[in-house]
Amino acid sequence: MRDNLVTWLTNQIETRGWSLRELARRSGLSHATISNVLSGQSNPGFDFCTGIAKALGESPQTVLRLAGLLPEVSADKARQEELLAWFDGLSDEDQDYALLLVKTLGETRKREQEEREAERRQAKTRLATV
Repeated sequence: MRDNLVTWLTNQIETRGWSLRELARRSGLSHATISNVLSGQSNPGFDFCTGIAKALGESPQTVLRLAGLLPEVSADKARQEELLAWFDGLSDEDQDYALLLVKTLGETRKREQEEREAERRQAKTRLATV
């Protein structure tokens, strides 16, 4: 699993155009600590993973799973964890707004589903009377 973390983290560093020192600065970890994990000289721990998550704007669970420190979960559960991590980073006002958006979307989709079901029932009724 550690290889998954190393590959992912190396890709993240390259994609962002960061140096190890920049990642260290943003994560609150030392340059040596990051270098040792990437080279396989030490294993990532909880503090390492949470620091990396903070620096990259990822959920700690994602990084802990890549490091093999948490068990794998379904794609649905991973999406829920990601949503929760983003939600937790919002201000109280923005959390209220996000909840309103999600509720509105859910209610709209539910109403659309109910309308489709009503149309199917009407179509069946019309066919039965023909």
